[in-house]
Amino acid sequence: MMYFPDLRARRFTIRLRELTIGQSLELSARSTHLEQSNTTAFLRAAVVNPDIDPALWRVGERVLAVAHYLACVTNDADFTVGSGRYSDYLVSEVDTIPDSVALGDVIGEAWNMRHLTGRLAEAIERIVISGFKGRGLWLMGMMAAQMYRNGELTPDDMTEGALDEWLTARVQSFIDLPESEFEAMLIAFYAGRSLITHLFIIDADDNGLLCRAHTEDAGLPPARFSVRSNLSAWARAMATHTD
Repeated sequence: MMYFPDLRARRFTIRLRELTIGQSLELSARSTHLEQSNTTAFLRAAVVNPDIDPALWRVGERVLAVAHYLACVTNDADFTVGSGRYSDYLVSEVDTIPDSVALGDVIGEAWNMRHLTGRLAEAIERIVISGFKGRGLWLMGMMAAQMYRNGELTPDDMTEGALDEWLTARVQSFIDLPESEFEAMLIAFYAGRSLITHLFIIDADDNGLLCRAHTEDAGLPPARFSVRSNLSAWARAMATHTD
């Protein structure tokens, strides 16, 4: 049985356990393009103390747990990530990051910004918007999920189906903005994101969420800490994929 030291993040302590072979095979068989859904499934299997459902964790906390598992499996606390190291991507928790921040007046209304949670990221991964895909859809999805006005309906207690409908409608509302107004919203989004960066600088490409190196002068490319990296090569080879 592999030993996993407790992972103490600012908001809670994460305690992990080694996956069973059955869990590894099940995770290996999941659709590879649904990385956020796979991350939730992995964390629900690997986390011992699920006081908070991993779907409700901030995406940075989810990446932290996935990376911690990999560090333990490889027996390397600062494992290699391409031409860099894990520490090039992990942002130290110096200050408490608020649950949300005020963005001020944007296109005539007061806007705020909340963290992207696993549940919201999964919804972005699921929705289909005609004419939008890849990084464009992810960017629109993050803006729609994270930016909100005072008094607006929150998605916290929605069913999965209701959440997808809510997010699809919000993305469409951003798509329908005049270009100058969308640019103002985009500038506000990036400004807000810098204020609530927690553990990793989260961005997206055509394949979903990724992490940017915090050492900007190092010239390191973005990295993705995938659940599949934590599964043995033979378990991945044995599994029947659903793709």
